[in-house]
Amino acid sequence: MTFFEGFILAVLQGLTEFLPISSSGHLVLAQVLFGIKEPTLSYDLFLHFGTQIAVILYFWPRLKRLFSLLFSKKNSNENLIKRWKDVLIPIFFVTLPVVLVGIFVAERVEKIFYTAKYLPFTYLFTAILLLTTKFVKLKSLKLKWVGLSLLKSLFIGIFQAVSTLPGISRSGATIAGGLYVGLKPKDAFEFSFFAGLISITGSFIFEILKNGNIIFFDVFQIVNTFVAAICGYLVLRLLGNLIKSGKLWIFSIYCFVMCITSLMVWLKL
Repeated sequence: MTFFEGFILAVLQGLTEFLPISSSGHLVLAQVLFGIKEPTLSYDLFLHFGTQIAVILYFWPRLKRLFSLLFSKKNSNENLIKRWKDVLIPIFFVTLPVVLVGIFVAERVEKIFYTAKYLPFTYLFTAILLLTTKFVKLKSLKLKWVGLSLLKSLFIGIFQAVSTLPGISRSGATIAGGLYVGLKPKDAFEFSFFAGLISITGSFIFEILKNGNIIFFDVFQIVNTFVAAICGYLVLRLLGNLIKSGKLWIFSIYCFVMCITSLMVWLKL
């Protein structure tokens, strides 16, 4: 892979990882249309590492408040246990489905679905999913993710598991799932990326442990990791504002276009 191809993939990763338009779907199309080779596992892992740096930086004030809440010495033992349950139960059950997918069917999914012929259907699914959020009444959304019930957390987790398919956006699916169960837009946005931070970081660590002998550093890789981080941070600022104003559905237009584009690529029109 040339430096230019690596740079393009870094920008693509930073822009599409967080926007509800499926980064994996774009990667599959880029490989088909432009002949860009699939990045090495090492390069792919560090691009994801870059975008997770963006998540930590963007949500750092909220993460600090969350940690201070959990570890505050002012909490009584009973109050402390309740706060930990309120945080850990939603996080555990939103992450559980994608962990099970990763353990049992991830390789099979990658072999079957990482081709252009399935993208029209998965992009259509994402487009419809995002479009339906236009009809959610924001004023009726009252829930916060801290203290969310087991079943509602699991429901959002199923959306996250389904998003392992190329063309289905992880952020779009989980944010939409959060809105469906009644989370405030701000909380649906936050919960989506906290869940992603844990699942993607877990995957990152697992792959390093599994394939540690192929992980290496070079200047280009480090530079493009920071490129992905910068692009990702800017996208988070944009997406946060759009979600709070109830405009997540706007991305359905783009996904419909991607559905048609991928259909044309598949049919070689």
